[in-house]
Amino acid sequence: HSATPVSIDRQGRIVVEERLREFAHIAPSSKVVVTGNIDRVELWNDGVYREIAERSRAEMAAVL
Repeated sequence: HSATPVSIDRQGRIVVEERLREFAHIAPSSKVVVTGNIDRVELWNDGVYREIAERSRAEMAAVL
């Protein structure tokens, strides 16, 4: 629901809207994880991504 179409400029850059940067906790000095999702790209704050990934691994381990 937060997806936004963007264009890549001649130098290979994209502009991420401020509201999406705030939602994703991405600041100019943030480490960012870029993941592929079929025909989409997702940008994650590194710390948030690691937290969610660890929680998911723990939930999967509990099921198995």
